[in-house]
Amino acid sequence: MFKLLRFIFSTILAIALAACYFQAWVPPTILGKGVFLGFAFPYVWIASIVVLIFLVLMRAKFSAIVLGASMLVTSGGILTIVRPWSETQPEHNGRQIKMVTMNICNLYGGNLGTKLAVEDMKQLFADADIVFLQEAPNAQRLKRLEMPPLNEIFGFEYQAYDCSSYSTTGKTEGITQVILSRFPLTVDEPTDEDTDRHVMSAYATIDGQKVRLINCHLESIRLSAEQINTVSNVSRADIHRGQGTKTELHETYSKMRTAFDRRTAQTIYVVDLIKNNNCPVIVGGDFNDTPISFTYHKVSELLYDTYRNSTVMFGTTYNSDLPPIRIDYIFHSEQFTSTDYLIHTESQSSDHYAVSSVLWLGKE
Repeated sequence: MFKLLRFIFSTILAIALAACYFQAWVPPTILGKGVFLGFAFPYVWIASIVVLIFLVLMRAKFSAIVLGASMLVTSGGILTIVRPWSETQPEHNGRQIKMVTMNICNLYGGNLGTKLAVEDMKQLFADADIVFLQEAPNAQRLKRLEMPPLNEIFGFEYQAYDCSSYSTTGKTEGITQVILSRFPLTVDEPTDEDTDRHVMSAYATIDGQKVRLINCHLESIRLSAEQINTVSNVSRADIHRGQGTKTELHETYSKMRTAFDRRTAQTIYVVDLIKNNNCPVIVGGDFNDTPISFTYHKVSELLYDTYRNSTVMFGTTYNSDLPPIRIDYIFHSEQFTSTDYLIHTESQSSDHYAVSSVLWLGKE
């Protein structure tokens, strides 16, 4: 009887692990609440390791095979979260390009204040060739703040603004994406549909070669500090204790559900931009989604994640009370190789850490 129960338990755990992993293959608009399984994946994988060790010690051969097979199949997911080693890449040659992406949180300054934040970012971007900025103040907002253009602030010759702002009122008024570059830039002509997609596209001309740049700030969940605290600390006892917690959890779920749906549309738009492209491409920015998500899965099917060549074991790019989470990325097409991936956790000038990587553009 114990052997049967052990086998049933290990099978259920193996199925749960696979479900957490493969939910990323299904659009959130179809999957519904199942999309939240992605958040549980690393914890279920850790639990599976513990159970597998127990099964091996108990010499439960068939139970261990079932669970081990599930772990093997889903191992690609854990390697997008933890990098015990970096992948071997072809020999680096061609043009070296230092890439940085950062959500600068409208230059509010994080724990530093605006002036110190600007000085901090100057150091972060000093040796960069191309910088993707999200939640950046647009030209009109900078003018009201009596600040020069961002390329002048950070010492770049060229800059490109997204033609749309996130909003004309409220906290996100005058906020957009910006690309800073040491190479000439040409901005894609936007369509009417671009305005709510939080995606900008431009072309850089690098040594005579055209490179497409796609700077993303996909839909945010926009949780308040109180809601983040609720998610981090809630327990079953809290839920039973008062209606307030239930209400907060419901509001948090509604925000997350809406954000997932909007990111699905935005992801499809980004994928179309990548596919309808005949030159090298770099995609980066704040995706507001984890590596076990539909968003990450669809983009990484087409492009290489620079984190794969990293020696950074645990990647976390969002500076908050939430568990370690990587939501800021740099992807590139096969014309590039990449090295020197780094998450700049030393910077406290935003609620996001800057992410950088050196890309090597092969000659055509």
